[in-house]
Amino acid sequence: MKLSCLCCTESRPEFMGWLEFVYNQLEWEGEKELVVVDSTPEKKREEVECAIRAGVPAGELHYHYHPKPGCTIAEKSNIALDKADGELLTWLDDDDWTSPRAVTQAFELMNEDIDVVKARLRFPFINLHMMMVRYVPTFMWSLGLYRTEAVRGIRFVERTKKGPMLIGQDTTWQGHVWQRVPQRRQTILRQEWLGCALSHDRNIANSCGGNKPFQWKYPIPPCPSSVKPEEWDLVLLEIEVLRRKLGFV
Repeated sequence: MKLSCLCCTESRPEFMGWLEFVYNQLEWEGEKELVVVDSTPEKKREEVECAIRAGVPAGELHYHYHPKPGCTIAEKSNIALDKADGELLTWLDDDDWTSPRAVTQAFELMNEDIDVVKARLRFPFINLHMMMVRYVPTFMWSLGLYRTEAVRGIRFVERTKKGPMLIGQDTTWQGHVWQRVPQRRQTILRQEWLGCALSHDRNIANSCGGNKPFQWKYPIPPCPSSVKPEEWDLVLLEIEVLRRKLGFV
């Protein structure tokens, strides 16, 4: 069974090596592909494209340049959905880490009666400046596993307001999936450290600068209980490479 890993990006050449690392270390017995939809302005597009092509096997990478001015994340996400060629899909953010076994653990719960595996966890955010962690209990949309034909028709919309809060397009899409896919065809995967987000000044949603210092009160664990030590060593090494690219060290 083929797995499509979908990613939307713009003007982040420094993060393409990280995306390659996350994709290449995913455990999957069948075919897999990485679908990247990029809206980087033309003058920087070549840098992003060359960076992502450098480390992903040519037969697995499907790079789509969408140069429309002001292209939104929702637009790019819908393009990615349309381009997905696998029977199953998951999402990869270019500044998130996904555990090598996250997809296979979700797949173990996906029998013929299940179309959506939701990931429920105490989601870690790693501050790339301070190298500290904060945790947010949540369902993480990008760590879910979805049967492609069950969700392809559920389109992304722009950010919506819920009271005084602005709800991101990813959270909105996840909610629409839960509403439109019958509950009997959904299940939940509960596991700590299925993945984590990297917080940095170029991340509008999870910026280091936008958070109060007391929120970052936990040190990064030497090795989370659900991760193999050798895998976590590689994660920390790649984080240091990324921090150097961003000028944080």
